[in-house]
Amino acid sequence: MKITRRNGSESVPVGRAGQGHPWTAGSDLVSRSLAGVLWAALLCGPVALFVAAQAGGAGGVTPSASVAGATSDVGRDAAAEFAEQVVVTWLTATRENAAGERLEELVGIDAGQGLPATSPAVRNPAAAEVSAAGTGVWSVTVAVDVDEPSTAEEAGGAAEPASGDRVQPVRRYFQVPVSVSDDGVVAALAAPAPVPAPAVGAVPGHGYGASVRSESPVGIAVAEFLSALLAGTGGLERVVAPGVELSAVTPAPYSQVEVTAIAAVGEPAEDPVDGERAQVLVTANVAHAMGEAVVQYPLTLVARADRWEVEAIDPAPIGDGAVMDSGLDRPVTPSPREASGGDSSSTATP
Repeated sequence: MKITRRNGSESVPVGRAGQGHPWTAGSDLVSRSLAGVLWAALLCGPVALFVAAQAGGAGGVTPSASVAGATSDVGRDAAAEFAEQVVVTWLTATRENAAGERLEELVGIDAGQGLPATSPAVRNPAAAEVSAAGTGVWSVTVAVDVDEPSTAEEAGGAAEPASGDRVQPVRRYFQVPVSVSDDGVVAALAAPAPVPAPAVGAVPGHGYGASVRSESPVGIAVAEFLSALLAGTGGLERVVAPGVELSAVTPAPYSQVEVTAIAAVGEPAEDPVDGERAQVLVTANVAHAMGEAVVQYPLTLVARADRWEVEAIDPAPIGDGAVMDSGLDRPVTPSPREASGGDSSSTATP
């Protein structure tokens, strides 16, 4: 049985160790490259044609560094996807279903030995970790939700299946070693091995050392922004810097947003200069039909026309010890006051 994994326009062969499934895309690439070189040589004259002939006789076109890097990425991706297939097949295999027969082909386990009569429901497989374990060998940890019977603690302390057919999804992790050959053959080197979940470390510190008052210009700006973003109160255009593309969450998931804490990298100015920036971490309570929750947003704000406007939802909080870029050397859309040449004592809003 030959299983293939579709990767773009190519198929990555899948087989057991020792089986060969030649990958022909490499030779096709060389042929196309040589053809291009020969056509270019014909256009450039006899000398170039001689050089092209020498290149072809020397063994073809040498792959570039970018091609080699892409091959490594393809091998990693192929190993991850194949490991997911192996784990799902292993979990759902029984003595009588097709998964049991396929399991023997994938990892060499006899379908008639040690397989259960029924299998659990399995959902959401994903590669949690992929690491190189040798030349062409990858160690893949696959996470998957498995429906398992709920248990009830009896007086003696032993966990026994609860009455009825109640099940609960449990996130399980399995390690699978996978080899990916140079010609694209993917094979499992062993059956899945249950392993603990990846260790969860302590939450690292952040670089927001200054506390910001909720009634400050920055506090007012972020409160208006989150209310518009999450509850549909007001419009984002009032609190978002010109040229920034941010849309409210629709439909609005929350009915109320209350900012409870604002921390900043440095002390934001009460009367900022146009172009000055502030980076803050905002904590807020949000309310919806089911109750309340806590959300946090790392934001960058930029000053314009004596007020703060949101420039970006940052991809991650600033790390501990980071130094904020003031941003004064970066271009900012002129305020209406500057654009009109008005009196500097007036206050304008966009």
